[in-house]
Amino acid sequence: MCDSIKCPELFAPEWGSLACSDTHKELGVGSTCHFSCNKGLKLEGSSNVECTASGEWTAPPPTCEGSIPVRCPALITPEQGTMSCRHPLGNFGLNTTCYFGCNAGFTLLGDRARRCRPSGQWTGGTAACRAVRCSELHVIEPGGMNCSNPWGGFSYGSTCTFYCPEGQVLNGSARTACQENGQWSAPMPACQAGPLTIQQALTYFGGAVASTIGLVTCGTLLALLRNHLGTYGVFTNAAFDPSP
Repeated sequence: MCDSIKCPELFAPEWGSLACSDTHKELGVGSTCHFSCNKGLKLEGSSNVECTASGEWTAPPPTCEGSIPVRCPALITPEQGTMSCRHPLGNFGLNTTCYFGCNAGFTLLGDRARRCRPSGQWTGGTAACRAVRCSELHVIEPGGMNCSNPWGGFSYGSTCTFYCPEGQVLNGSARTACQENGQWSAPMPACQAGPLTIQQALTYFGGAVASTIGLVTCGTLLALLRNHLGTYGVFTNAAFDPSP
């Protein structure tokens, strides 16, 4: 029994492709193959060959010649940032230059500009945007603080609210926000003794005032209370407070 005649196996040229009529790759007599090159390259040689009865192809395999188009991996716009590119030789081709920026409240990490090199790689490092940070806040004593941090602790967009225990009042703003310039919108507040009625003031000092000083005037009592509790408003009874 005689073996069927076959031609040598063919391979696609570098930067090209190969398609043969014999999908089972038997490459017997009469089999034909077609060569093609990638876009932008020229085929040097015959684009079609056929297997002859002598077990040889009608022409040697061709080659693909020309300059290989350079392409760099596509870049993406950083979150909370911007990207603009100039493509002189096609999208993300050789010498494409991309510029990066960040939205208000964010700073750029990485390079502001990147260029596609002949190697198909970008210059510089990956660009990213990070939220501007504000100084760390601490819980006011004896009060409390609640914060919301959408972009990380004490960073742009963070908001904090403050509260005081029962019987004390907040001296300052109850809310502050981290701004795009890295500053808080309001300074930290403080907890101070709340306003007292006349009866509460007398109860606060008990009999100590009377036993030590004797009968005191309203103005004297007010001065004593202010000296002990601070200059923030003491009385809820405005008529009792002689100050303007």
